[in-house]
Amino acid sequence: MKVFLIFQMYVNKLMDIVTSDSPRILYEQRELALESIVQLLRIPGLVAELYLNYDCDLYCSTLFEDLTKLLSKVSKVIYILFSPAPQQHLILMRATTT
Repeated sequence: MKVFLIFQMYVNKLMDIVTSDSPRILYEQRELALESIVQLLRIPGLVAELYLNYDCDLYCSTLFEDLTKLLSKVSKVIYILFSPAPQQHLILMRATTT
């Protein structure tokens, strides 16, 4: 159970960095956190495990749902506001299609 909590805290921290409006968090840090999320989602079988072990559990947060909402939200914002920033857009497109 402790491993599940540590992993959940790690993923939540990455999501907080990506969505933060704080000027202390640099653009590169947000991009690195986003790339870390994408790398996690590329692990074979992890998406199914996230859904089964977190979203289907009554006592855990909906981690898979939160990640999916985050990727959708960030990809829309990047596409609308930052169309000259293709690197992040490509990262998100790879994450949502794999």
